[in-house]
Amino acid sequence: MLRFAALVLLPSLCCIAAEVEKSPGAPGDFPKPAKGSPWKHEESGIQLPQKLGGLTMQGGRRHDTPDLGVSVRYASEDGSVRAEVNVYPCKQPHGTEEEKLKVVSGEAAAVLGDLKKMEKEGACSKLEYGEGESWKVSTGPNEKTAFVEVPLSCVVHESAGKAARPVSSRLGVTVVSGYFVKVRYIYPADRKLEGDPASVVWVKKVRMAISEPFLRPKVEEALKKYHQDPLSDEGVTAAGSVAAYAEESPFVSLNIPLEIVQWGGVCEKVAPDSRLHLLRAFIVGGVEASMKSQSDDEVIAAGMGVTAELYQRLKKQHTELNVDDMEKLVEAVDARKGVEFYKNLDSISKKGG
Repeated sequence: MLRFAALVLLPSLCCIAAEVEKSPGAPGDFPKPAKGSPWKHEESGIQLPQKLGGLTMQGGRRHDTPDLGVSVRYASEDGSVRAEVNVYPCKQPHGTEEEKLKVVSGEAAAVLGDLKKMEKEGACSKLEYGEGESWKVSTGPNEKTAFVEVPLSCVVHESAGKAARPVSSRLGVTVVSGYFVKVRYIYPADRKLEGDPASVVWVKKVRMAISEPFLRPKVEEALKKYHQDPLSDEGVTAAGSVAAYAEESPFVSLNIPLEIVQWGGVCEKVAPDSRLHLLRAFIVGGVEASMKSQSDDEVIAAGMGVTAELYQRLKKQHTELNVDDMEKLVEAVDARKGVEFYKNLDSISKKGG
């Protein structure tokens, strides 16, 4: 998500995760990838960002039995909301869209059947589930898969000595490149008012993450065109393509300092359209960094760096252009202190960002 630091919500920007941490081949637990890199399921090509819809990746487990596949865990900061993405082999034929919908619907029914079995065994009670929904998710050129979602709730009976715990949940199931992807988002039942819409958004972000690998080449090409000449019509169009592609991407979150808008307004007294040019520069820089990592500092450094470069391009076109704050930004970037400069801006520091 891309935001102005002064709480003005804007469309999010995308990222393309080029350098990813591969899931380990040996059974057992594994930590989340280093340096904010996305996690990748090497066998299917599926990638998941470390930060997803307000939850943070905790790590995962490759199960001892190959048929159980691998699981990746997410949790909220206070641990009250949890989610898990499980990737495991699909052995049924699923070449056509009709076959994919059939096997996905069947797997979702099997998961619900397992929950009913748990209810009979006393592991949970009061199991209820709502009407399912199905979506088509792009997985390649002219290729889509089915994604089925079901809302449900139950009372979980913990081990002896622990109180029963009412929870609500959202289940999602799809099939990609020969593997089922099962998603569970779980939250306290007494937080249903905010939990229900949050669960819908979170599962939607997983759907979008599944499509990411198949859409990235277009964004990479747009980034190349932008850098060829950011101030040209082609550069502006390319930057717009990046933003459009990334509008709801789960891989990037940027806070745009309001100061960039203010500096752009001053620049426009000499250089027309500077405000939008500077905003595009920050966005492009943040997206490029996010292709490799969700590390906040790396993303900020790249955004400020490309903004400084754009200002210098404007100065070459308009030799009389000289904005004190922009000059200070250039100095900070040259000294590799762009992140510190960003964090000291009023719109960021006062917000705690």
